[in-house]
Amino acid sequence: NYYTSQWTLPPWNKIGKLYFNVPGGGSSYCTASVASGNSVILTAAHCVYSRGAGWNYNFVFVPADRYGAAPYGSYGWQTATILTDWINIGARRHDVAAIRLTGERSTGIPVVNYVGWLGRSWDWGYEQWTYSHGYASNFSTQYTNVCAGWTFYAPSEGNDVLVQGCDM
Repeated sequence: NYYTSQWTLPPWNKIGKLYFNVPGGGSSYCTASVASGNSVILTAAHCVYSRGAGWNYNFVFVPADRYGAAPYGSYGWQTATILTDWINIGARRHDVAAIRLTGERSTGIPVVNYVGWLGRSWDWGYEQWTYSHGYASNFSTQYTNVCAGWTFYAPSEGNDVLVQGCDM
């Protein structure tokens, strides 16, 4: 959502910042996407659980966050789920989390009523042209950036892991 004209349009409005606190104090954020009609967002497991320190907390999701503006409000959370292998092993292949959101903080209305959801798919081949969207810390953290490229199978990552070359 670098351009104002894109800021509140799909897919940008379904992608947002997930703010949270880390064990021992401090705060951080990650990118998350509305991926289910049940108000479930997907993000990285390292955003939900800090290996060696424990669970992060006080999650707040802001779809289409741009320069701190929240055009669709902000959402708390009900439950968060990660793979047990993220806790025990780590590794990029296990770095995925799902969070079920509560309704918008002031209205109680679910996020999908405001922005919809991206959906999901499976059983595609390893080579696909894809776009990754995120608040990349090596670029600007004030708006989402895009990385476009081909996905590929990387045996070093394990079986059935899809990898995309990206500089974010």
